Amino acid sequence: MLADLSNVPESAYYLRMTADEHVGREVHTLMWQRRMTNRAIAARLGMDESTFARKLRGNRKWALGEVLEVAGILGVPVADLLPHLGSNQEPADLLPAHVTTLRIAS
Repeated sequence: MLADLSNVPESAYYLRMTADEHVGREVHTLMWQRRMTNRAIAARLGMDESTFARKLRGNRKWALGEVLEVAGILGVPVADLLPHLGSNQEPADLLPAHVTTLRIAS
């Protein structure tokens, strides 16, 4: 099936996730699995809870040092928090299941 993406807004989450959003999503998932709170992680990172929450949502950029530190807190390799490095996923794996081919208009 060839998808016509001409009507998909550029802000479509599955097509336009930033690296910061991806890191935030992965951190949040791991926190949930470990039953860790925003407050606990933010305190260990030395930042206020609201700043940390904005990073989890992708509204603030992650510094490399923060990513390294949060990976250590969560007990995972840094690669597990970064886009495409922590798994065998290909970019096409991030598309919705019903889309099997992506054609970029020129």
